[in-house]
Formats: sequence, C-alpha cells, structure tokens
Amino acid sequence: MATPPAPWRSTRRRCLKRGLGLALAVAALGRSGGAFAAEAGVVAWLRGTATATSGGSTRILHVGAVVHEGDELRTLASARISLQLAGGATLAIGEESRLTVTTQTASPTGGGSVILDLLDGIVRAVLGPARPDIFEVRGRAAVAAARATDFIVASTPTTTAVFTAAGTVAVTAVEGPGEAVLTAGQGVDATRGEPLGPVKEWGAGRVAEFEARTAVGR
Repeated sequence: MATPPAPWRSTRRRCLKRGLGLALAVAALGRSGGAFAAEAGVVAWLRGTATATSGGSTRILHVGAVVHEGDELRTLASARISLQLAGGATLAIGEESRLTVTTQTASPTGGGSVILDLLDGIVRAVLGPARPDIFEVRGRAAVAAARATDFIVASTPTTTAVFTAAGTVAVTAVEGPGEAVLTAGQGVDATRGEPLGPVKEWGAGRVAEFEARTAVGR
C-alpha cells in the first residue's frame, strides 16, 4: 500500500502553487499596468547601433523595441533612429547623439507633456495632430518649446542651435538672458552663460546640413 505524503509536503506544494500564482498575477499586472504606463514610444526605423540605458542597465534597440520614460538613448557612429512617441510625435535622432526621454505623458488625443533632454548630438521632432500641453527639447544652452511644429535641435556640451522647419518654437537661454520665438525658416544659436543669439533666416546650406543629419527612413 502506498505511503501517504507527509503533511509538510502537501503544505509545501500548496505554498508553491500559491507563490507561483501570485508571481504570475504580479507579472500580469506589470505588463498591463506599471510597464505600460512607463512606455514612451516605439522604434519605427533604425540604422546602425543604438542603445537605451536605464537604472544602470543597457539594451540594444531594434525596430519594434519599446522605449521607456527615463531611458537615455544613444546612437553610435553612423547610426540613426526614428521613434514614434506614444503621444503621436515622431523623433529622428542623428548619429552620435544622446537623448533622455525625461517625461512622456502625452496621449494621442492631446494634452500631457513631453520633455526631452538632448545631452549631445541632434534630434528632429515632428508633432502629431493632437498637441501636448508641453513639448520641450532641452539642450545644454537653450530650451526649445514647440507650438504645433517641426523643428531641429543640435546640442554640444556648451552650445545649442534650434531651427524651425514649420510652425513656431519658443527658445529660452538656459543660463544667459534671452527669449525668442522662431517661425518657419528661422534659427537661433545659444552658448552657455551668454545671451541668446539673434534670430536669423538660415541659409539653404545650413538648413540642408541639419536636415541631412536627421534624415531617416520611413
């Protein structure tokens, strides 16, 4: 006759089953709740190698990869990336650039905020039909706040340049005095600790350079 299992073994099995069920429930909650809430966008196009770093962990990006709020994105030499943000805007990040998705609470129906910190390199932002309440690209020397627009920001450790391809962009110096509103075809340069430079109609050569640096596939 078979020996019945010891009582402690039955109790252990029940505990393991309950623990597994709890773990699955937590994982499901994370997928449907917390993880989803942190999603900022999706990689729509990629050339070369680009990474996302958060919490000390770095992952290699690919087309279809999810980018999260708080990620620091980096493109290596000869690499470029296009992102579709959850709020409807698209980003084209040029070669050898570093950008942090600091805030992304915008939704496809409008409202919310998008704040991007461009640590180095160049990015082009095109807003979708539904505008967020705040859409900013913060360079080292100036902050560009979009108003229904298509614009490009390039930044180095000491300078920031902003060009507006369509719509309007408000530009504010980070450390020095100065504010300006750019309309289509206009650009401005800023240097840390100095007044914001004058607003100028950019020549075809400089515009072509910025557009070439942020050209991506569709």
